[in-house]
Amino acid sequence: VAIVSDVSGTTRDVRRREIDINGREALMLDTGGISKSKNEIMEDGSEFKIFTNVKRKAVETAKEADIVLYMVDGKNIPDDEDRNLFYELQALGKKLALVVNKIDNDKELERLWDFYEFGINDDEMFGISVSHNRGTKKLFEWLYEQLPPSKEELAEEQAKTISDKEMDLLVDPIEVAEEPEEVDPNHIKVAIIGKPNVGKSSILNALIGEERSVVSPIAGTTIDPVDETYEVGDKKI
Repeated sequence: VAIVSDVSGTTRDVRRREIDINGREALMLDTGGISKSKNEIMEDGSEFKIFTNVKRKAVETAKEADIVLYMVDGKNIPDDEDRNLFYELQALGKKLALVVNKIDNDKELERLWDFYEFGINDDEMFGISVSHNRGTKKLFEWLYEQLPPSKEELAEEQAKTISDKEMDLLVDPIEVAEEPEEVDPNHIKVAIIGKPNVGKSSILNALIGEERSVVSPIAGTTIDPVDETYEVGDKKI
């Protein structure tokens, strides 16, 4: 759902996606990368004006979240900026996991020792490799434990408390064929299309009344599609 490339700073806007982890639901928010700068010159070659907005949006998103996954590059030794951002996120008082990516084999697990200086517990640090699908199961299991139980789980727990006598009194539900999902005429889908730097993100922000999309004078600031829903009267747009 998010555009991926080898170019640093590809993600800029916050991406939202409803996810399901073993039946437990959550809203996942993917933020833009926080790059390093020196005298308003970005080390990764990206534009400083864009970077300052991206960083601010990322920290704002962390403040709104219930769980924060702080991702770092396992190929690099952590520096002061990595530590300072971790402590800034830790101070928010959220459930926080340190996710060390690019741990591609067992030998590279040794690199995790460099990150223990952050003062994080074993069960909150995860050495993973997204490209090699390593270590992600443990992270998913941790996320599952942090999420609230699903309706099905709560129903099962409630069913365990029902006595055999009460169970005999229950009537078997009649199975009804599912009807096809109806299209809601009051739910209107709108796409904003146009050339770079004509003001697409600006009009999106103006319509919903908040800074949902990062805006800058630089053409091509928005890379990923940005989805948002708002209401006008009885219409959902």
